[in-house]
Amino acid sequence: MDLLQVGAHCSLPSCNLNDFLPIKCKCNNVFCRDHILPDAHACSAVSKEYDPTTSDGKDGEKLKRCDVESCNKPSLYAFTTEPERETCDECHKAFCVDHRYVDTHGCSPKKIETPAGSSTSSARALLEKNFGSKLASSSSAKPKAPPKKKLPTDPTKLAQYRKVQLMKMKHSAIPADVKDTPTSVPSTLRLIVNVGYGDVEKAFWFRNTVSTGKAVDLLTSQFKIATSNPVQLLKQGPNGETTHLRNDVALADQVTDGETLFVQVSNPE
Repeated sequence: MDLLQVGAHCSLPSCNLNDFLPIKCKCNNVFCRDHILPDAHACSAVSKEYDPTTSDGKDGEKLKRCDVESCNKPSLYAFTTEPERETCDECHKAFCVDHRYVDTHGCSPKKIETPAGSSTSSARALLEKNFGSKLASSSSAKPKAPPKKKLPTDPTKLAQYRKVQLMKMKHSAIPADVKDTPTSVPSTLRLIVNVGYGDVEKAFWFRNTVSTGKAVDLLTSQFKIATSNPVQLLKQGPNGETTHLRNDVALADQVTDGETLFVQVSNPE
C-alpha cells in the first residue's frame, strides 16, 4: 500500500521537495523552507531591486527581521501570510533561513516559572515527613527512557517506515560543514544521515561529493571531540553488524540517504 500524500511539493522546479510543512508566499505559490525567501525563488511579489538585508516588502511595508542581533535578514515567514509567526518552538522567536535551527541561534528556551512552595515540593516534603527520605527521593526520580521502537519486519512496511523517517530527517538535519547553507547547496546535492556519538544522536547533511575523511573531520568538530587518537566512522548493517568506512572513498559511495552512522574514537594500543 502506498503512503498517503502529506504536505506539498516546493514550487521551485529545480527543487520539487515534498515538504511536510510547506509555506505559502505572497506570490501565492508554496515553497519549502529553503526556498521561501524571495531571492531563492525569484518572487514576483517583491521588486527586482530587493536586498534581503536592507529592503522592506512590497509597497514599503516593514518586514519582520531575524532575532539574531548580528543578522538583519527577514525572518523565515516575513513574506508569508503569517509574517509574525515564530520560527523556533523552543525560544519562540523568529529567525531567518540561516538561523532557524536551535544550534545556529544559541537557543535559550523560555523557562516556565514555578512559584515557591509548589505542589511538587510540598508533596515531596510530606512524603519525607511520613515515610522517610528514601521513599521521597525515589518518588522524585526521573522516569526511565522508553524502549526504542522496534522496526517493522515486513519489507513493505519497513520501506514505508524508512521513507517517513527520511522525510523527518530532511526537516531536522543541519549542515555538517558550518560554511554550507541551505541556499548554497541544493537539496538534490545533499546526503542526509543520522550520526551517533556516545549518547548523542543528530541528523546531518553533507555535500554528496564529500570524502569520508573530510566527513570525519567535520563530525569531530560538530561533536567537539578533543583527542589525538584516530577517529573512525562506522555504518550499522541490517542485522546489527558494523562496517568501518574507508576515509579515501566518497561518503556517498558507501552510504545512502537515511542511514545511521557512528563516530568511534580508537583506543591506543
